[in-house]
Amino acid sequence: MKNIGISNEYNIVKAYNGKKFKELNSFQKEFMKELFSSLDDESVITASKFTKTAKPDIYLSCGNQIKFISIKSGKTDSVHFEKIKDFILFLRKNGISKETQKTLLLFHYGDGTLTGSGKIRKPFNELIVDLKDKIEKANLELNSSFIIEKTFYRACIDGNEYRSNSVDYFYYGDEKYGVYVSKEKLLSFILRKRHYTYYSPHIGPMTIQPYLRDVNYKSKNTFKRDYLQIKWHYFLADIERAKLYNR
Repeated sequence: MKNIGISNEYNIVKAYNGKKFKELNSFQKEFMKELFSSLDDESVITASKFTKTAKPDIYLSCGNQIKFISIKSGKTDSVHFEKIKDFILFLRKNGISKETQKTLLLFHYGDGTLTGSGKIRKPFNELIVDLKDKIEKANLELNSSFIIEKTFYRACIDGNEYRSNSVDYFYYGDEKYGVYVSKEKLLSFILRKRHYTYYSPHIGPMTIQPYLRDVNYKSKNTFKRDYLQIKWHYFLADIERAKLYNR
């Protein structure tokens, strides 16, 4: 099955790689001026797709400058996957209380245990009621500026494996047109925006949920129950607002 997102990334690479600045369309020129400080009509752009797992999807370079870009498109709102235990350790290292750690594990597994060993697994609509008070208390702790920034870098910029290349810019669109923002401007925006409307566990605009809760025991991929996913439901809107906010 064709992965539309990956195809889009290759199309973007093809649109820029080896092109002179004067050969780009008006939007592409605007984007390049944002990325690179020194350009003229004869400047040549180099682009390539990352083939290994990394937060950046592509890089763009010109002269001695290089920028790493995270590409988003379509309706996909997942920004990060990792083992729930690793994420809990990350939160613990950054001062999150044992009570909040336990709340996240109870919500993640949904079976009344911290390990996923319970027999009866509850769906989201029941958990959100049963754990309402615990989740509200956890969200108060999880939404400090310090934890939002730390999680933003882990989920969107560096990843949990801390590879050598991290994201400089976010880009939502295709090879012809898109919306873009630097990591600094997006972080500045989300630190000032309030996120009171989320009832599930969240850190800023990033909601925390299991990759697979498997309430009815139907999945053959049981290992996925030990993974969480972080979603950013209004990512495109936040990029657009971040650009306006910083102006």
